[in-house]
Amino acid sequence: MLEQTFLDAVVVIALFVLRVGVPLALLFGIAAWLERKLRPTETQANQEPARRARVIPFVKPHAPAKPTAAEQSAEASQRAHNR
Repeated sequence: MLEQTFLDAVVVIALFVLRVGVPLALLFGIAAWLERKLRPTETQANQEPARRARVIPFVKPHAPAKPTAAEQSAEASQRAHNR
């Protein structure tokens, strides 16, 4: 029973590779070849190597400090005084 399950899994993986992996590999290979063939010759000599995107480090934002009770009462009294 276990051998049959293993064989079934191998067959499913092999079929997936044949139906999806091989066509994708061919597609990307043909696309790269076609891009090289269709590129004008003057740009081939001046082509710069591809640059990779720079990874920006994540900086955790600092939450503003909550005002203390004394600061809240001072702001409230100042607002009341300004009216």
